Amino acid sequence: MKMANSSPAIVYYDAECIPDDRPRGPVSSEQFFTVREAIVEGCRRHGLVGPDDGGTHENFVYWVIDDQYNDERYQYLELCKPSAMNKAWLLDLMKTLEEFPDWGVGVSVERGYMLVFYDRLMINGPALKGAATIDEVIEKALYSFRFWK
Repeated sequence: MKMANSSPAIVYYDAECIPDDRPRGPVSSEQFFTVREAIVEGCRRHGLVGPDDGGTHENFVYWVIDDQYNDERYQYLELCKPSAMNKAWLLDLMKTLEEFPDWGVGVSVERGYMLVFYDRLMINGPALKGAATIDEVIEKALYSFRFWK
């Protein structure tokens, strides 16, 4: 298994749906929440995580969705502040996913989207187009936050 590192593969995609060769089948709520809790803990090293850490929305840096929508092996999170998007956090998230290599995390940025896996970042949208390194992904995402209200 390839380890998360400071220069993961960056893959741009523009399809509405990408082929998924990961295992299929039912995902139990226990599996879902085990992975979710690991992601919450990884994010928590970089700031408060809603809704788990209590408090008000203004204090959260990350928000990890706590609903299981389907049997896909994705978790979803929101960046509550531009400071949430940083290399240390992104690499920690990828490191967390090493324990769950069949899972990915969906992250929205203004005018773009990232699918984070343990070994690669899949990106789309005009805000992230042309990014070839993790540093460029972060730079472009932060630039897109200038338009975030």
